[in-house]
Amino acid sequence: MTHVFAILRQFHQRHRGLTHGLFWALVLLTGSMDHYARDYGQTDSLGISLQIEATFLLPRIAIAYLTVYGLLPQLFRPAPIGQALGWLVLGLVALYGIYLANIGWQWAVSRQLSRSFNSFQTLADVLNQPRMFYKSFLLSNFGGAGGLLLIRLLVHQGDVWQQSLVLEKEKTALELKLLKTQLNPHFLFNTLNNLYALALLQSPHTPAAIARLADMLDYMLYRCNAQLVPLAGEVTLLNNYIALERLRYDDTLHLTCHLSHAPDVEIAPLLLLSLVENAFKHGAGEATHQPIIDIRLTAQPGNIQFRVANSCTPQHLTAGGLGLPNIRQQLALLYPNRHTMMLNEHDGLFVVDLTLT
Repeated sequence: MTHVFAILRQFHQRHRGLTHGLFWALVLLTGSMDHYARDYGQTDSLGISLQIEATFLLPRIAIAYLTVYGLLPQLFRPAPIGQALGWLVLGLVALYGIYLANIGWQWAVSRQLSRSFNSFQTLADVLNQPRMFYKSFLLSNFGGAGGLLLIRLLVHQGDVWQQSLVLEKEKTALELKLLKTQLNPHFLFNTLNNLYALALLQSPHTPAAIARLADMLDYMLYRCNAQLVPLAGEVTLLNNYIALERLRYDDTLHLTCHLSHAPDVEIAPLLLLSLVENAFKHGAGEATHQPIIDIRLTAQPGNIQFRVANSCTPQHLTAGGLGLPNIRQQLALLYPNRHTMMLNEHDGLFVVDLTLT
């Protein structure tokens, strides 16, 4: 249904005059066919019926636009009750005046053009018929107004649907921006701690580590602002981060890493880094014995599989932090119904299996 609203909205925006013209042409055609059918074609030809209905069309158009674009917006506009009632009374008086003029116009035209017009001899006879008010005014005239109102409501619904899409996209973008602003200071804090440890040890690897950090920050600030980025850039980011962590833990860490991917694969930025950070924080930073971290990536277009396993402690299983909640929120926004993330613990390892499709 939303696609129907969108199509109608686009057509109405591009061809507003044509839309209204087609609607009134349909009103004219159906009115003529109704007039011809009621007479059974015995006294008035289809051409006469069309001519009569054409003369009635102008007042119907006036009533329809006055009602839909004049009276109704005033009635539904927030205003004091007295003002709303005033507009209602004024509108009804104006419409009844148009009704009287329209009945007189229809009576005069029908007497001149229609051979079947023999039910009433005078205008007073016409005005004294309640059935004439219901049929000639309410149905004939407000029927057109009702159809015009339906078109306007459908177009308005299309506008509402389009605005909801824009708002939803803006909301998603703001949520992702907030998540990244949470992640970047978290990452920077951990990495600066690593560099501080290297500096305390007066490690000769400190300049290279600073260069890696500079490259990582350049990537995170300027090269990963799109919703999807090349996976190759994310792999480089992971390699830089892992290299910094290797310097920090040296031989105390048992680390295996296999990152392979096909070219032209894209991914949402910083998702994988969050998982790797989480593994180093809990697997290496909190370990009481030689920590184990295993990182594996395989990727083809339309299918990315990422697995991170790290040593875990009972405290790790109940610990909080930004990592996993953050990535769950990003996955829900960027890969709705196109991802699975399984968390398991066995043989002293905490394992995260992520699949993106």
